[in-house]
Formats: sequence, C-alpha cells, structure tokens
Amino acid sequence: RATLAAIPSRTRVLVAKAVSFGTAALVVGAVQAFGAFAAARPILADRSIDVALTDPDALRGVGMATLAVAGAGLFGLGAGLLIRHTAGAIGAVVVVMFVVPILALLFPDSWDGVAKALPSSAMYGMFTPNSATFAAGPATAMFFGYVAALLVVAGMLFARRDTSGGG
Repeated sequence: RATLAAIPSRTRVLVAKAVSFGTAALVVGAVQAFGAFAAARPILADRSIDVALTDPDALRGVGMATLAVAGAGLFGLGAGLLIRHTAGAIGAVVVVMFVVPILALLFPDSWDGVAKALPSSAMYGMFTPNSATFAAGPATAMFFGYVAALLVVAGMLFARRDTSGGG
C-alpha cells in the first residue's frame, strides 16, 4: 500500500517489480544453472561423458535453464498479482507446474499434444528438449507466452483494483 500511495501508477509499479524481480531471478538462475552444471560434470565424467561448458549444447542448456528460473519466478509473480493471496498463489503455481503434469500422464496417448503444451513441459523443453516436449525454440516461445499472458491479465486486474487491499 505504501508503494501505491507513493507511486499511484500501478502499471509503473508492476513494470518496476517485474524488471527488478526478473533481474534478480536471472542472477539466481545463472548461479543455480552453472552450479548444477559444475555438480553434474564429475558425475557424467564417471560415466565417460565429458562435456565442457564451451560445448554449444551445454552452454545453451545452462543459458536456457537460467531463463527458465527467471520465467518461473515471473509466472509466480503473475499468479500472485492475479490471486492476491500468497498461499493461494503458491498453491496454484504448484498445481499448474507439478500436479497437472502428473495427471496428464493418465491421459490417453492421443492427448500427448496437450501434455506437451503445459507450462511445465514448455519450461522443461527449453533446456532439456525430448520426445515429451517441444523443441527448445518453440518451447521457449510457448513458456514465455504463458508468462507474458499471465502478467498482462494480472497487470490489467491490478491496474483496476482499488488501493484498499482486500486480499
């Protein structure tokens, strides 16, 4: 409320929040992705798989994992703005990203296209594309399409709400 009292333009507040959070998430995502690569490298070497970070596929995977962390955080930011209840937003993101994909495994094979189009499948396909996901490029476009759509809808609702709170 204090932020909105000082800066009544909700759009500017949302853009500033998304940019600052997105930047922080990129930094955290990069540390996490490089750390995961460094931790996995000796394990892979024990299996006679030697992959250097300078390998284009490895570098792409680390970079896309970095973007995926930032995108997942922005997805959560959008859910939080939309739902306006911390526990509800966390629950919704967990359901969308983890529960729905598990339930999708119960669908018949003819629904594989639907499972590939889920936000979690798109995010995973960004850095580890396989037969259950789209290729990295389309998966990235799809995932950030979900993120952008969620932020736009949440931003439109945020801009229309009163400043008295209520949730």
